[in-house]
Amino acid sequence: MELDSKPLRYFLFSQYFADGLRITLEIVLPVIICAQFGKIEIGYTIALGALCVSIADAPGPVEHRRNGMMACAGFIFAMALLTGFINNNPILIGLLIIGSSFFFTMLSIYGTRAASVGTAALLVMILRLSTIEPPMVVVQQSLLILLGGIWYMLISLLLTRVTPYRPAQRALGDCMHETAKFLRIKANFYENKSSFDEEYHQLVIQQVIVNEKQDILRELLYKNRELIAESSTNGKLLILTFADLMELYEQITATWYD
Repeated sequence: MELDSKPLRYFLFSQYFADGLRITLEIVLPVIICAQFGKIEIGYTIALGALCVSIADAPGPVEHRRNGMMACAGFIFAMALLTGFINNNPILIGLLIIGSSFFFTMLSIYGTRAASVGTAALLVMILRLSTIEPPMVVVQQSLLILLGGIWYMLISLLLTRVTPYRPAQRALGDCMHETAKFLRIKANFYENKSSFDEEYHQLVIQQVIVNEKQDILRELLYKNRELIAESSTNGKLLILTFADLMELYEQITATWYD
């Protein structure tokens, strides 16, 4: 009996696996480097900053990713500093928890990326609540958290600069894969033994997934200046392929069945 290796290949070459591997290396690498010099605690603090900024590194245009990571680095530095200074005062720390929770929760009205920035800031505040440190230690640790955030942002933007088309290519592949699943489910309506209620249910679920993939790909393609530049052959190819895929999806959706 032969095992189907296609799902494994799809996973290994997907955007999710690539992003997970990249984020893991960017977070773990400072710890490994600092451990070689006997400063593993510093590595943990830097890794914390990198972890928080990675929360705001959602797929999207380079400009949006850069702005989101810069805002996240600034907020986590401010929250680490502020929490460390007033951590010994129950009244002030209570007011900080209430005020920051309301403020960063309200950021969600500006979209998923802004909500991720607020989540990262609240995460730093929660982690800094557990210890009371002298002011100089608070400043040092806050700067290390900021350093970790900047480290993650620079490496992430550098990799994007080196391979600007790879995220869009992976997103296009994921969109094609999910569209093919949608076509297979639609084809089941032509089978005499199919359960139409079950097929309808699966079709609606898969249509939602396909629309999400299309939205991600549309944002990557049409809001990235490098991909839509006239001199970019790869960008033109990606856009034309996406247009053909959308036409195919519309034909699949409009196909009638008795």
